[in-house]
Formats: sequence, C-alpha cells, structure tokens
Amino acid sequence: MKRWFSLAAALLMLFVFSACGEAPPSDTLPTVQPIGIVDMLTAEQIYGATGLRFGAAQQAAADEVAYFTQDQSAAVYIAAKRTTAEEYEAMIAALIQNGSKATVAPNLSERAVWFSDALDLLVFTGTYALDVRVEYATPRPDDSLLAARQLAALLCEQL
Repeated sequence: MKRWFSLAAALLMLFVFSACGEAPPSDTLPTVQPIGIVDMLTAEQIYGATGLRFGAAQQAAADEVAYFTQDQSAAVYIAAKRTTAEEYEAMIAALIQNGSKATVAPNLSERAVWFSDALDLLVFTGTYALDVRVEYATPRPDDSLLAARQLAALLCEQL
C-alpha cells in the first residue's frame, strides 16, 4: 500500500512540475519597456549634484537604480515609471494619507513634490514619474533636496 501511495505521489509531482513553466506572451497585455536609467547619469553629474563620489550604478529593477559611496555612508536611489497624471496624483495622495509631509517643489518639470521625512522627490514629467532620493550619512534634508532637484533636472532633460 505504501508503495502505491509513493508511486502516485511521485507521478503527481511529475505532472505538477512538468506543467510549470513560462506562459506564452499574451498579445492583449501591454508591455512596459524599460527606459534605461542606468546610463542616464554620469559619475561626474552625480558628484556635481551631491559633492560625493559614488560607485557604479547597481540596477535593482528595470527602471530602478542605486548608487553607493565606497564606504556605504551615502546613497542615491532613482526610479522611473511610465505613468499618467492621475496615477502620479494618486501616489502623492497615498503618501500624504500615510503621514508623509509634502511640499511642492516649484520650477521642476510639470509637477514635483518633496517629502522631507523620507528625503524623497517625486517628479512628474508628463510621461514619467521620477523618484529621486539622496541619503547622506548624517541626515541633511536641505542638501538632499538640492541634490535630488539637480539630479531630477538632469534626468528630465534626457526624457
């Protein structure tokens, strides 16, 4: 009896694992093309904005990249996502509803909002939502905002 049960379990596992695999691409689903933000900023541009030397870009996802200083004491995080104005406003509203302090950051693309508690600048370019965050070893919100604005402006020029 145990032998039959083991055989049945083995066959079941064989069928389960053989059915697993990648689904064929669907013609009805939209495909999001990465915009390649890894190559958009040079080391000199990041140095000019932050005053610190950062290592090579480390890609976290198709549209997310991070830079770290050699001693890991400071970091720059950048994300870009194709979005609509409504989706961007919904992101902003959700962050405010969760208690983040928002301040409009004027003169930067279509709309930009600075979240001082998270050191996060969210910029809407009309097509993309950019998320730029600069973290120093010792929190310096004013320096983080200035650096994030400079980096966002450079990215907006390229988009």
